[in-house]
Amino acid sequence: MNQARTHTTTKKPVLRLLYIGLGLLLINILIYIQWTHLSTRQGGRQKVIWTFKTMLKQINRTTEEKLGFYNKITI
Repeated sequence: MNQARTHTTTKKPVLRLLYIGLGLLLINILIYIQWTHLSTRQGGRQKVIWTFKTMLKQINRTTEEKLGFYNKITI
């Protein structure tokens, strides 16, 4: 859970609860994808190394590409 924690200074409990809910949802999505798509094998399931940090980086990169946000400055 600490891997998905966001840093905020807001005192609004509803917003903090939303952040906690989003973090739990992302972790559950990771577990679901690992269980259903990545770890299937004919002889049984094997553990796949696909970390939560890697998934977050991939989500970040994909949303930046789709929304047109780039960190590069071209001259």
